[in-house]
Amino acid sequence: MSETAYVCGNPFSESQLDSRDFSVLEEVWQSAWTEPGTVPPEAITDETIRIMREGDHDRVISHYMQPHCPFLSKPELSQGKDLDSFGNQDWRDVWEQLEDGDLDRPEVWEGYRDNLRRGLDEVEALLENVNADRVVVTSDHGNAIGEWTVYGHPSDLPLDCLRSVPWIETSAENNRTRELDEWQKNSVNADREEQLSALGYR
Repeated sequence: MSETAYVCGNPFSESQLDSRDFSVLEEVWQSAWTEPGTVPPEAITDETIRIMREGDHDRVISHYMQPHCPFLSKPELSQGKDLDSFGNQDWRDVWEQLEDGDLDRPEVWEGYRDNLRRGLDEVEALLENVNADRVVVTSDHGNAIGEWTVYGHPSDLPLDCLRSVPWIETSAENNRTRELDEWQKNSVNADREEQLSALGYR
């Protein structure tokens, strides 16, 4: 871990990780949190490219939030994503609304697929802008859509839909096709617990 750089979009890093354990811990959620309550994949790509171009690390982890809700193309499906009034809003995420019958399955899946495509487009851009002999594209969890009456991704359940994730091995070559934005110069005034709630964590 001491030779690993971690570019993280998940606010859990503040309570679960110690920057001293990594060569770099870049908590992008602290500067790139945007509406409807998430970190855009472009921020993770840009900061990963920057870190890999500026330093030499044995391993680099790029933790994108997509396809995790909220869905960037359908912000109207996500309740309670206004950073100024998080505490006064409905915290049901899209999976809870789908379970309750307040959202239609095709609309939710369209938003999910859009989020996945946008995330994968950014992974493709990353692979064209860094050098790496071995790259693994995977996920930290799957998602339930009614299997055994489960929706979303609750912890500690041995369901295949939550535990089976892709494992794709490839490589990367830096063609310098990306002009990087300055995400770390942004300032986000948002409470970490509110950010986690926006992502559906309780």
